[in-house]
Amino acid sequence: MKKAFNTITDLLPNYFKTVGVALIIISICVSVIAKLYVTDLTTNQKEIFKNVGIGLIILGLFFVAWAKNKVADEMSVQIRLQSASNAFSFAVFYTILMPFSSLVFNDGELLSGQELIMSMLVLHLITTFFQSRKIK
Repeated sequence: MKKAFNTITDLLPNYFKTVGVALIIISICVSVIAKLYVTDLTTNQKEIFKNVGIGLIILGLFFVAWAKNKVADEMSVQIRLQSASNAFSFAVFYTILMPFSSLVFNDGELLSGQELIMSMLVLHLITTFFQSRKIK
């Protein structure tokens, strides 16, 4: 007999939501404190500090996005899958269309890889939240 693929068990445990939120808050607080009070950093140290902070925020968003809900059913899994699909589609279309847009409007600003991943995760969380609220 063929075993069905169970996506509910492939997510992170529920407590990773708390860990993710804590990572985001700590990263933002440390970045703000360092920006306000630490002035004797070199350019390389500032860049490293910025990249580590953004990396921790992305990791926190990932933990929140892929942690299980306390009550997981097929509808919530379907909503999460649809939200992930929408976020991935956004990233693909953005990656394809923005270089052309920047040529037409003479705007050289493109999202970095970190910003694109962060926007995908935020879009996933927002669409999951609003779709699950619409069901209730």
